[in-house]
Amino acid sequence: MPLTPPLPGENVLAHFHPSRFAFLKLYVAAVVLILLLVVLWFVQLPTVIQAYKNYLLLLLAIAAIIILIAEVKRQLNSYTITNSTIKEHSGILNISESSVNFDKISSSTVKQSLLDRIVHVGSIDLWSMGGAETAEITIDKIPNVQRIKQMIDEIIQHH
Repeated sequence: MPLTPPLPGENVLAHFHPSRFAFLKLYVAAVVLILLLVVLWFVQLPTVIQAYKNYLLLLLAIAAIIILIAEVKRQLNSYTITNSTIKEHSGILNISESSVNFDKISSSTVKQSLLDRIVHVGSIDLWSMGGAETAEITIDKIPNVQRIKQMIDEIIQHH
């Protein structure tokens, strides 16, 4: 959840997290480790399994920790859309929260690679007035990107 609660008169319209696809590298690393262990198990190399049993268990524990890290990182990154602002919140020890009022947003851009389109995720860059070289907020690798973009565009039009 975001650090700062909504202001009086501010209604939360949506609160969401990045897709698991945003942390694909971590999940792939864990799956590769698990597949390696499965292959060793089914090949049934008893001498390998017995000789390196502790190392194989360590690899399994590392795979589980990698998956846990990916899930925690995903849950600690969130976005909140209210009727007047959009907020980006991340972190547990080093907490960061950015917000932009919709009346300050000059444009928004959806980014989707081919793979993003296949798995139905995308990113939205929000640009504020003033011509900054980088986006004020990037909503990264979220599901239903077109629906969220449409919601943002409708709110911007009403401001």
